[in-house]
Amino acid sequence: MKKERGAITLFVLLAMMFFVMALVSLFLVASSRAKLEKQITGQIQDSYQEDANTVYNSYFGGEVVPIYTAEQLLKIGSGEKIRINEENGKIYTFSKDATYVLKNNLEFSEQEMGLTESWYPIGNQIEDGLITGRFEGNYLEIKVTDLLGKVNVYNRQNGYKKEVSSVQLPDGYVISQITTEDDVAEGLVIYEIPEGATVNWTDNEDGDGKNQSTITLPGETEVKNLQETVNQYVWIPVDINDMVMCKSNTGESVCNLKYDEDENTLTCQTHTDTPTELVGRLYTSSQTGSNPYSYIMDFTKRDQTYNTSSYHEPNTVSDDASNSITIDQLKSDFTVMAKSVAKNGGFYISRYEVGANGDSKKNQQVLTASSSDGSNYLGANNWYGLYNAIRNISANKQMIWGCQYDQVIKFLKENEEAPEIGHTYIAGSRALSGQNELDKMKNIYDLEGNHYEWTAEANSPFGRVSRGSNYGDAYDGDFNPASYRNSSYFPTDSNNYRSSRATLYL
Repeated sequence: MKKERGAITLFVLLAMMFFVMALVSLFLVASSRAKLEKQITGQIQDSYQEDANTVYNSYFGGEVVPIYTAEQLLKIGSGEKIRINEENGKIYTFSKDATYVLKNNLEFSEQEMGLTESWYPIGNQIEDGLITGRFEGNYLEIKVTDLLGKVNVYNRQNGYKKEVSSVQLPDGYVISQITTEDDVAEGLVIYEIPEGATVNWTDNEDGDGKNQSTITLPGETEVKNLQETVNQYVWIPVDINDMVMCKSNTGESVCNLKYDEDENTLTCQTHTDTPTELVGRLYTSSQTGSNPYSYIMDFTKRDQTYNTSSYHEPNTVSDDASNSITIDQLKSDFTVMAKSVAKNGGFYISRYEVGANGDSKKNQQVLTASSSDGSNYLGANNWYGLYNAIRNISANKQMIWGCQYDQVIKFLKENEEAPEIGHTYIAGSRALSGQNELDKMKNIYDLEGNHYEWTAEANSPFGRVSRGSNYGDAYDGDFNPASYRNSSYFPTDSNNYRSSRATLYL
């Protein structure tokens, strides 16, 4: 009887085990089928979504991809297919020919995103041709903190392009937002904008090259032409050893200047036996050809010596003592300027020949060496009047030095201008500043014409050097280039065909 009961119990247990196993098998099959159905459904949805995107994109002429996050921003141009949850899970192809639309402000750091210093935003990639699509921002901004802690802001105003990090701004100045003036190689222009002023930047031109940007000054309602109202300067990038040497420089031992920011010193590493005395490195020109004349400068020449009987700076000339200009002042001014150029990698030059108070504005009366005013010019009374009107050490302004003028010529030449060749389009009459659009090189006006431009360079114990050509030469049929050095003038001479140009350092 017990054996019979045991057999029945075993049979029941085995039956239950088979039943449970059957249930498990059914569950696994159902689960697998559900998973497969979900996968198939997802594929169908993806296919449907891609088809919908194809229809959408064909209608709008190209894929329009929204950007919500920094991670998505960095995928631009990658070619990846990415599902964007904010757009109801749609899949977008981050191709190089899509149009990307910024949907909200973004802020992140290069360190946070694992980026390197070589990273640059999408605007530059598009400009460089790495991505052929467009990037539109709907007036929103991207803020990126670089590895040095500097916050770079990219928005529609600056075309989502990274500002040139080597260009530093003086207080109160802003980089132009006019597309022909915001690039170093093309002549980067800065404007002195008063606090509280309203600027309307525009690239709309009326056909004669005159930009129509305007400004409304604080407390005023009158809208004024921007270029005629505020000072403008153009950035000149410089290698300090191209522009400055020490007084001990010879053909046997060429200078190697190094700037120490902690000590604020600029010293020569070659000539260490004496304290470094800084002087200008000047490049004289050689005349070639006939009128229009060419004056070619050799910027490879560094085996120079300081010679007071020829072109040199800083130094006094015979009349300086009676006009209260000392050698100590000239040396101090030159050293301060040279250290700034070494530290910041360049300087600013006034966009126009100077006006009243050394201003740099378009359509202004040009300040000249004349002792009286005229319709198109003001009288500063010789070289000393020009020098003192421009010199404002508290505002970091000086009359341009000869070595700086040479670097302007070098910059123009390297950037495909022709500052060493005269041109017959120079007008044969005196004008207000910036009137001849043909006499404009990298956004700097009248380097070749209008007035000779006096510098702080000396050419002998008696004279100061002027540069370029003037309206009188053009009237006589002589067409000299911007590189032309004219050294036959005493600083006490007063006339209305010589002006000057300011330099602004940081």
